[in-house]
Amino acid sequence: MSIKKKVGLGVASAALGLSLVGGGTWAYFNDEETVSNAFAAGTLDLQVLAFNDGNGALPINFDLSNMKPGDEVTRKFRLYNNGSLAIKDVLLSAKASTTDSDTQLGKFLKQFSVEFINTGTEGGGPHNIVNGEFTLFDLVHNNVGNIDSNYISDNGYINLATIQNSNDDSRIGLPADPRDEDWVKIKITFMETGVNQNEFQGDSANVTFNLEARQWDGVTISEDDPNGTINNGQTRSADGSAQPDPITSP
Repeated sequence: MSIKKKVGLGVASAALGLSLVGGGTWAYFNDEETVSNAFAAGTLDLQVLAFNDGNGALPINFDLSNMKPGDEVTRKFRLYNNGSLAIKDVLLSAKASTTDSDTQLGKFLKQFSVEFINTGTEGGGPHNIVNGEFTLFDLVHNNVGNIDSNYISDNGYINLATIQNSNDDSRIGLPADPRDEDWVKIKITFMETGVNQNEFQGDSANVTFNLEARQWDGVTISEDDPNGTINNGQTRSADGSAQPDPITSP
């Protein structure tokens, strides 16, 4: 092999060696940090509880048969906030059905007048929220024309929770802080209409009351606010115009 060829081979080997070095790993300085976050949801927990008059718990529901025009039935129960979030309102709705093929359900429901007496334990009372004739038919169909407008929610349903308290506005609705309850009394009467009601003999209806508790509006937490527990247990935790300090530092 000539000297010229030997030199050319050496240059090629050197170039190959450089390419191997250039394609390998290389070391560098590095530092990593993490930001830990925790998000915990509160609880919205409405409980419907019986009263105890000293002789035992009073019944909550209406479960009666063999009724006649002129009969009146009253039930009383407690609305208790057992969660960690304040309850803005408690909405009442109803559904009705019958298993009796002979029952004209709508006409039968119109035979029963309903009177609500609602009060918060802190707000005095009683506050009758019915301003005229109101029947089971009206309740099932959410006809609220004769309901005190102060007790009609923004979505048009009856609100059974405290709407005002001249002594302590912090108890509007059902706050969790301080722990709160309201009581509701309902009277239902099989009306005497003054006309023959024989067509309703033997009729029956199953009516279900539904109570829906709703939260207050969301609270806005800004970058200047400290960490901690959001004061969502308080009345008006956010109502679009006023709210308590959004969080309490741990």
